[in-house]
Amino acid sequence: MLGVLWMAAGVLNAIAAGAMFFMWRIPLLEIPIPFLGPGFFSRMMYGTAVLVAAKAIACLIAGYGLLEREPWARTVALVVGVISLLNVPLGTALGIYTLWVLLPAEADANVPRHAAQPL
Repeated sequence: MLGVLWMAAGVLNAIAAGAMFFMWRIPLLEIPIPFLGPGFFSRMMYGTAVLVAAKAIACLIAGYGLLEREPWARTVALVVGVISLLNVPLGTALGIYTLWVLLPAEADANVPRHAAQPL
């Protein structure tokens, strides 16, 4: 279940990054702002789009790893879960759920056992 949620979060983040990459060249963002210089908002939009795209890739990797029951997926999902706590409200809910599912001590012991079982 958690892997599917991370895959969905990755797709949503990829859509958001695509929209930001599309919008970063809007002429309205090129208005010069005193002390910030021309194109400040355009550069800010592009930088944010790159970060959101990187988060989308990390979410997709975590989701894939959890679905395939890979041993490294728990670590990746925990890191992405902590990062997504800042993304209110859906990212916060997914981050809390990820921490709740993957942080107990017995969760680490369950990963190898499930990895050996076929789906």
